[in-house]
Amino acid sequence: MDDTAGDAHGATQEQVLATIRRLTGGDPARQVNLDTIANALKGEGFTRRPGSPRLVVRLRRMKDIEVNPSGMVRLLA
Repeated sequence: MDDTAGDAHGATQEQVLATIRRLTGGDPARQVNLDTIANALKGEGFTRRPGSPRLVVRLRRMKDIEVNPSGMVRLLA
């Protein structure tokens, strides 16, 4: 039996925030697309664990960032 779900590990809030900072260069005026964030996290080896909230839900809960209706994410100053 293949147990790849057991190997899955999601990014912590700090790791997600660090990825967004890297992608935006830490500039609150710059925005990054939700898909770009998801691909960057995936490229860093993170996966969504079964039963965990979707990335957009997690991002909307974070107080340090803003997600607009078109899926663009930016750091708050």
